[in-house]
Amino acid sequence: MNVELFGGEYILEIYDDLTYTPNSTDNKYIYDNEYYDRSLANHHLLSKCGLSIMKDGDVLKRVIIMSSGSPTRVHSKSFVIDDSSLIIIVGNRTFCLSLPDLILDWQTECDYSCCLGIYRFLYNFIVNGELEITCIDKGGNIQWQFSGADIFVDPEGEDCLCILNDRIKVRDWNGDSYLLDSDGKPVV
Repeated sequence: MNVELFGGEYILEIYDDLTYTPNSTDNKYIYDNEYYDRSLANHHLLSKCGLSIMKDGDVLKRVIIMSSGSPTRVHSKSFVIDDSSLIIIVGNRTFCLSLPDLILDWQTECDYSCCLGIYRFLYNFIVNGELEITCIDKGGNIQWQFSGADIFVDPEGEDCLCILNDRIKVRDWNGDSYLLDSDGKPVV
């Protein structure tokens, strides 16, 4: 997936690199930086997302983000560009990298299992996790979390989260719907 940045001056390429192994000479790409929770063993890094920043067709920098939890893949709801920051979900964590230099600013575990989507919400971000809906601020600090009766995944593969102005509507596996206010409290 390619994203134009700063009026097309830079191109950010975001892609899965599931076969990447730290310290291996057989990797498809050589990365300038590896970003992951250093307390995890390599076999726990199931989600691997490569990022390349390009200008005039030349790769300026290439980094890889790795995370644990259930494996995830890159898709259109995996990231948000906010000013000169990329906020991206990989596995069970959310990462923030500065643009265009791809330096890691912060990382936060937002779900025990995996993160399925990230959305702008007022002055924060909402992460649709499998087990929890998490609100994080621009510094990666968790503001609140909400759990339902079942996982926040639709059996038909449909989106189960929708932002409605200052409310969040979410549906769980059972089809139960929840309407949350900006503090993560159910609206009755």
